[in-house]
Amino acid sequence: ATAVAVAVDSSGSCVVAGGFTGTAVLAGTTFTSAGFSDAFVLGLSGSGTQMWSRRYGGSGYDSGAAVAIDSSGAVVLAGQFENTVDFGAGPVSSDGSSVSAVTKVSPTAAS
Repeated sequence: ATAVAVAVDSSGSCVVAGGFTGTAVLAGTTFTSAGFSDAFVLGLSGSGTQMWSRRYGGSGYDSGAAVAIDSSGAVVLAGQFENTVDFGAGPVSSDGSSVSAVTKVSPTAAS
């Protein structure tokens, strides 16, 4: 896995975003990319303990590029995807080319 972005909240907890190919173990969960590569978001406590993780991807090249924590504590992921990906609210599709996306990430939703 390759981390490309980090955001830290006022309590010192942080989230990390990036991409991976093949298999990655994040916060104790083993993820396998659904295509060429997938995006990930990893939540860490202020002491560095892995708290939660999410994988997003479809059959193409998918990657997290930026991450932020808004004033209410919600995690926001920006990245790119090809073909079809489900960020948790149902599948969204591109025309087959790489497109940008921004979505809120739920630490409590299923991976």
